[in-house]
Amino acid sequence: MADAQKEVPKGQRFTHVYLERGKPRGDSTRMRKRLAAAIWPFSASASHDLDFYSVITGKLGIEPPTGMGGVMWDEFFAKCELRDILDFVTLAYRHGREVGRHRPTASLAAGKWLKVVEVIFREGKCSLYRR
Repeated sequence: MADAQKEVPKGQRFTHVYLERGKPRGDSTRMRKRLAAAIWPFSASASHDLDFYSVITGKLGIEPPTGMGGVMWDEFFAKCELRDILDFVTLAYRHGREVGRHRPTASLAAGKWLKVVEVIFREGKCSLYRR
């Protein structure tokens, strides 16, 4: 079917329908900012930030920046290596599921986190997204 004959998706953001986005990339500032924004509700539901701090230091071997409110997610996602971000996505999900054995809201939050991450990767045409 020719491009002119394709049905325009309804309810999508303008940039997702009309803007040429180029080849997929593995990293972007926008993706990092969106992940930082997405982790706040998940960290509040799944466990205290310091539990994620322990996951990051224990499993990734890096020390995330902290402040009075716990992990400074904006700074963490802005400055760490892409591999650490991708590993953190998986580790945060697993941690939420593990905590969810005793606190069902954490398990639900982990599922929401995974869905949000998938959307962020898909919308950013992230070359790391394989679905």
